[in-house]
Amino acid sequence: MESATPSERRTLPFAPLAAAINQRIAIRRQQPGAHLRDLNDLGDKQRQRYYRAQRRGRITIDAADDLCDIFGWHPREIWTGREWDELAEYEADPERERIRRNHRAYRARKKARAEKEAAA
Repeated sequence: MESATPSERRTLPFAPLAAAINQRIAIRRQQPGAHLRDLNDLGDKQRQRYYRAQRRGRITIDAADDLCDIFGWHPREIWTGREWDELAEYEADPERERIRRNHRAYRARKKARAEKEAAA
């Protein structure tokens, strides 16, 4: 079994959410006066998140949560409870945030060193 890349560990597969959204929109198109009859009815930010996830095939936990809220779902209704819970727990881990901060600081120092060497 292939191990997931760090970015894949912080995202969910987009296909289940896309299928649910497309099904909901198809139903609402047939209801006169219904809200959210197509993707253009989403706000700009949500529409961008939808199309970005569609291109990548994966969606971030925040984008997934926002889109689910718009359609009145909890993400556990789209992804298995275990899949969602594991990702939410992983993202909420304080140790992960400490590691992210340290990694960002390391990259900044490395970039500054490279720029200094290039200038010399």
